Amino acid sequence: MRVIRLLGPPHVVGAPPPAGRGRKPWALLALLLCSTGPVPRSRVIDLLFADAADPRAALRWTLSQTRRAVGSSIRIGGNPLTWEVTDGVVVDVLDVLADRTPRGWPVDEATLPLLEGAEPDVPEFAAWLHGRRRDLAESGGRLQRTQRARSFSPASRDAVRDLVRIGDQVMDAGAPGDGARILAGAVRRARVLGDDAVLAEALAHYGRGVVHAL
Repeated sequence: MRVIRLLGPPHVVGAPPPAGRGRKPWALLALLLCSTGPVPRSRVIDLLFADAADPRAALRWTLSQTRRAVGSSIRIGGNPLTWEVTDGVVVDVLDVLADRTPRGWPVDEATLPLLEGAEPDVPEFAAWLHGRRRDLAESGGRLQRTQRARSFSPASRDAVRDLVRIGDQVMDAGAPGDGARILAGAVRRARVLGDDAVLAEALAHYGRGVVHAL
């Protein structure tokens, strides 16, 4: 399996850093993979090469450098530009966009900035990158919460519900302060679980417990 990282500093995992290719080859790859469909070459020129003396030649050279960076892992070509990831290749942004369990890279890095430290100094691309980073951060956060919830067994959810039940019983027994503290612990555990349904249940009981404790 080969892993290509675009979240954080862009690189191919396990491959030596490419020499002398600049930032635009990675920017081009990110633009293609993070777009919702084929990208016209004119669109790429507008975002990355508007000030080039020969924009089409600059795009052709950058395409060649992008292909060198990723090798046969991603096939890129055509007009509009299309791409295809070959079998056995993982790209982190594609996992995030598909809300897919990461393979070969840690889910803790799902919210790293796209092209961190490798942004080309082009205002038009910077505007596009800003919006994509925001969207990817939101998607990465959702993926992290989903993976965190899956990592806990049903027994963990049952443990939170047991705390809620015990907290209610302690309050009914005439110790509202102690009951509220137990319910607060249930809320903390529910937050760690990342399960919205369990958290809502714990918060509802905790809210009633605080009122009774006053």
